[in-house]
Amino acid sequence: MGVTFVQPEGPAPRHLLHVGLAKAGSTLLQQWFAAHSQLRYRIGGIAGFSSTSDMMFADASTARPAWYVTSEEGLASPYDGSSTLPIAERRKQVCATLKDLFSNAKVLIVTRGYRGMILSSYSQYVRTGGEAPLEAVAADAAETGVWHYDALVALYRRAFGQDAVIVMPYELLRDDPRRFADLLADRLQIDRCALPTGWPNRSLTPIELRWYPWMSRKMRQLPLPGPLKRPIASQYAKAVFDNRLARPIRLLQRLIVRPPVVQAGDALVARFIGQADGLASDPLYRAYAAEYLFGDA
Repeated sequence: MGVTFVQPEGPAPRHLLHVGLAKAGSTLLQQWFAAHSQLRYRIGGIAGFSSTSDMMFADASTARPAWYVTSEEGLASPYDGSSTLPIAERRKQVCATLKDLFSNAKVLIVTRGYRGMILSSYSQYVRTGGEAPLEAVAADAAETGVWHYDALVALYRRAFGQDAVIVMPYELLRDDPRRFADLLADRLQIDRCALPTGWPNRSLTPIELRWYPWMSRKMRQLPLPGPLKRPIASQYAKAVFDNRLARPIRLLQRLIVRPPVVQAGDALVARFIGQADGLASDPLYRAYAAEYLFGDA
């Protein structure tokens, strides 16, 4: 007896690859992907599925999605601490793999202006126990090319095609989230859907950015035996990541005034001049020319 295969109604879904960047609203966008009825997305999954079991036993009663979504901000800057390859080479490997898997996908890249990117990335670094000063972290980013937007966009356009890559500024998401979501929905030819309210993963305050590295350094230097120090360090790491020490830091600041980490200096920011000039002609970026250093010398 033959088996009849029933083709789901509607056009075949396509793949959307959101490849970052980190600290450019990725968590908020992922919440939008998960909430949109025409998108299939799973946090940490691939093509909308968390595993092969998830794919096999997906709810058959749900409507066929318009897009299967893979979203991971680390795809733009893949780094696990073990690879000796430069970031540009790791990016090429990731892009090539994605092209092999999803040859007809659309690619979404969300960028962020350099001053904001530097501070927000430093905040994330500090929350994971980082001790180095802002200047050192930003200088390393400039040297590795992690925020060379032109190179990243060109890489994906060569692989997937000029029209397959959607590039949007984080600043539009910040200033007018409704317009950002509507424009993205229009590009994907799906229904418009409002973004979730609230901003996840807010950055640390300038005072917290000054004190946490000092506290992390002191924690590392505690003269305690390993069996005793490890659980204390673990609890401290959780407290820092969740910013549960904000109140003690405010008290410390009253006792010992330290200069807040407000922004990276002009000389440091200048290292990124010319790394986003390819976006200058995009109408979405015109209002943010200063943040992307367009025309600076």
